[in-house]
Amino acid sequence: MLKKLSMLILILASLCTGLFAVPGINPLVPDASGQYVYYRDYSFMDETYIGILRYDEGTYALRFCSCKNDKLLKDITIYVTMNTSVDYVDLTGERISGTVGTDDVEILNYLHDFLYEFASRRKKQNSKDFSDSVIVYDDYSQFGGSVRIEYDFYIPIFNIAEIQAEDGTCRLEAVCTGILTSNNDKTFSEFKGIKHADISEVRVSSDDIPAEEWIQQDNNLWTLGDNAIYATNYLACDEADFLAKNGFSFLQYYACTFLSSTDYYYVLLDDADILIDTDSLFFAYETFDLETGANQKTMKHFSKIDSSLFEESDEKYTYYMLSEIIAEPDFYSEYEDYLLSVITAE
Repeated sequence: MLKKLSMLILILASLCTGLFAVPGINPLVPDASGQYVYYRDYSFMDETYIGILRYDEGTYALRFCSCKNDKLLKDITIYVTMNTSVDYVDLTGERISGTVGTDDVEILNYLHDFLYEFASRRKKQNSKDFSDSVIVYDDYSQFGGSVRIEYDFYIPIFNIAEIQAEDGTCRLEAVCTGILTSNNDKTFSEFKGIKHADISEVRVSSDDIPAEEWIQQDNNLWTLGDNAIYATNYLACDEADFLAKNGFSFLQYYACTFLSSTDYYYVLLDDADILIDTDSLFFAYETFDLETGANQKTMKHFSKIDSSLFEESDEKYTYYMLSEIIAEPDFYSEYEDYLLSVITAE
């Protein structure tokens, strides 16, 4: 059980610098410079992804890449600038990168349509409450006619998380988001699709536990053999001040942060479990390491805790505990229920 705690991170309130949005769109959490999202587009025969990256207030990149066996079949990027003084997408400049032939005109047109369509459809939802998923039923010929579009605030730029056909078939889904950390960060430009681990189908019953025991390695760090790592941290924030200065909540900010890829791994969102409420966050997802090519499974639990657990506390602050487990995919598959009980234990 938790004892009196002294280690915590104090979160400052203002995050507004460098936050913008596509003209005409009013997001709950604005986009930051270098933020991107990749979609798997099932309307193409080949494994195809569409990425969009925000460089600054009026500059974006749209990338089309089709892949097979970890090799790019087609890779085209359009860099565009927009008129930021209007409330709709009005392109003022464009540059194309990649080998483009006469057969690629349709791809270029598709990227333009993608930008205009997504911006227009998202603009129509400006009056909705994006603190929860927004579901819209609409007509979209590119994806088969009648569709169900899901919007979630933690997906940057357009907030579109998934488009389903009338029969429930997924036609497009967000597979990863991220933010570039430097001019040398290639996670957007060198994206070649997502890769999940091959998991055995063997599962044990939920009341079984692994033979190994957790060994404490540091104040807030434990290991379970070579199979899993468990870490905790503590954060404090003046939530009222944070909300007043940013327009979105502390938890909403961390939801976006926790689901974002880094410059050394992708967070794979296509099969992630995402639970967001007013007092806590829970995420379970797979990551792909860009250097080693290895996959890991991650659980994160972020929840409010009693301020009396801290040696020094201030009544204006809300205190949170962040728990994280990183596990080998096969071990995670066998002991998912056990690991869930560990990370959510009070």
